[in-house]
Amino acid sequence: MRKFYSFIIAALAVIAAASCNKELQDVPQQSEGEVMTFTAYTDGADTKTVLEGKLSKWVSGDAITVLNSRGGCEFTTTDEGARATFINTASPLMGDGFMAVYPAEYADHKYVADPAEKTVKAHIPTWQQAVAGTYSSTAAVAVAYTEKEEASLQFKNAVALLKFRVKNDNVSHVTFFSNAGEAISGDVEVVLNEDNTLKSVTCLETPVPVNVDGVETTENQFMTYTELYAYQDDEHLFFTVGEDYYIAVAPQTFSQGYGIEFSFDGNKDAKFKVKEYTKGSVTLQANVIYDLGELEYEVEVPETVSTVYMKPCVWDVDEAWFSAHFWGASGEADVRMTDADNDGIWEAAVPEGMTDVLFCRMNPEYQEFGWDVKEGEGEEEVVLEDHVWNQSADLIVPADDVNCYVIKDWESAEWMTLDAAADYEGVAFAMEIRGSWDVAWSVPVALEEDGDYYSVKGQSFAAGTEFKFVSSRGDWYGVSGSVAVDTELMVGGSNIYVPESGTYDLYITKTLDKFYIMTAGKTPADAEIFVPDVSDAKLYLQPHSNWFEADASWFAAYFFGAGDIWQKMTDDDNDGIYECNIPEGGYTQVIFCQMRNDNQTLSWGAKKNQTVDLTIPADNNVLFVVETPWGDESNGWKATGRWSAL
Repeated sequence: MRKFYSFIIAALAVIAAASCNKELQDVPQQSEGEVMTFTAYTDGADTKTVLEGKLSKWVSGDAITVLNSRGGCEFTTTDEGARATFINTASPLMGDGFMAVYPAEYADHKYVADPAEKTVKAHIPTWQQAVAGTYSSTAAVAVAYTEKEEASLQFKNAVALLKFRVKNDNVSHVTFFSNAGEAISGDVEVVLNEDNTLKSVTCLETPVPVNVDGVETTENQFMTYTELYAYQDDEHLFFTVGEDYYIAVAPQTFSQGYGIEFSFDGNKDAKFKVKEYTKGSVTLQANVIYDLGELEYEVEVPETVSTVYMKPCVWDVDEAWFSAHFWGASGEADVRMTDADNDGIWEAAVPEGMTDVLFCRMNPEYQEFGWDVKEGEGEEEVVLEDHVWNQSADLIVPADDVNCYVIKDWESAEWMTLDAAADYEGVAFAMEIRGSWDVAWSVPVALEEDGDYYSVKGQSFAAGTEFKFVSSRGDWYGVSGSVAVDTELMVGGSNIYVPESGTYDLYITKTLDKFYIMTAGKTPADAEIFVPDVSDAKLYLQPHSNWFEADASWFAAYFFGAGDIWQKMTDDDNDGIYECNIPEGGYTQVIFCQMRNDNQTLSWGAKKNQTVDLTIPADNNVLFVVETPWGDESNGWKATGRWSAL
């Protein structure tokens, strides 16, 4: 979660830059071993530097890349001034058309061109070196095209430039970002029109170095920000107050506006929002300078609404309660939300100085706000205390009457006015089945509300068809134990297996703990109660004291080795030792589980903690005593203990 604070920005002003064209003339055909030369001219426009009132000037060491469909070559100049000759002597470059890119390829960023389509893949750096009065030499991407018979090559700017000054001392990083996650830097595809004007600039996924479980690798990401850093050397650490600086970004429409952050004293991970960033739709165009004026960070109480609202809709199940987590210049605060008038809209007062908020759906087993308590990392991570069931994205406290956050479904939400939120009916809870009639289990069959059940009738299955019930929340419900037709069955985690082909009516209770595969025309009232065959032999469990928790205090045994089946364990004499019968059928192994109070199904979905796999003893040592409640990393954080005589 990013923590942002109060912010100030100068008013946005848009200044159209002068046309940015360079001419590369005299494009000869090259035979192998020959020197290939482009002569570059300025046309009097503000081109290479893209700064108002300055004539474009080439400097010695400037480089461009010229590409055909198979690759490219770097061309450099030693000239200075409005006219420069660019030369390449290393490699031949032949073809019927050429794309050219300024600046030249650098580091791992290789350009790829399709001259026939007037398309080139280039790169707008996400991290740019701040240069007072101009921009980084690698930042301002420009693209051009020519054919062999043409005499000129005209570059077109592929970026928008953001001009600004800082007012605060010791600013080390300035970050520009999109509020809705639109990409603005990294790898880009630039396309020209038939007349060689700029047609489009599209951001692509960019390989980014990441550390996964201690291993350095790369991950493809859309880069939603651009960061300008001041560091040049130990003598130049910060932006100079009052100097002009530029950030180059891809032209883009920001559906929810953009923001700007400062970092101070080299700590780029501590970012402070600058006031005011935009919230509405904003479009930045290529070859335009946008003057953001003087940017300043100030610690002050922002103007916000005094109350925010949230309509939970699909969140309002399983006796959950709701909390608003605020943060801002004055710190952090957690406010329990209330719905005093029972209209389905919950509210929370905004603490003074708070600018940001996220909404949380809370586990009713914990009545005080807290984040989840976890142990381990990666695949070995174990949730010890599951406080927050769901949470929203990081949000800005609104400054207008669009201040009710509506949870539309499990994947999307939206700010609305109170009136609009009151009229919003939401997405109704629904059930469906998915199964092996589709290899990917992606073709659903919808169930309808049917009294105390959700049902689908007249469903034809071939023998051996497997399926599960699936909720609109994304939960999957299977079977616990053997499957029988016209029988009341307990919900579990395994796939439901249709024993014989036929046409069936399917039911699942609205409490989602029982289901029925009924012969067509029969109802759950006609069903028999499934009772697993059990032997007289019993197993016993003495849970660890740490397994007696407010949110998890019942126990079950999962038997396997000859199929699989769940058994609920009971302690009728209240001696702290739980028991169950061993099912018949040759089961050889068992796992004892601590189960969650918010899920009463005999299934893995209800499990909170478990033992390692255990072999059912063949002697009188039938009591398993849990000694280490959560195990350790070596066994996947599973409990261990010892078998003992009762």
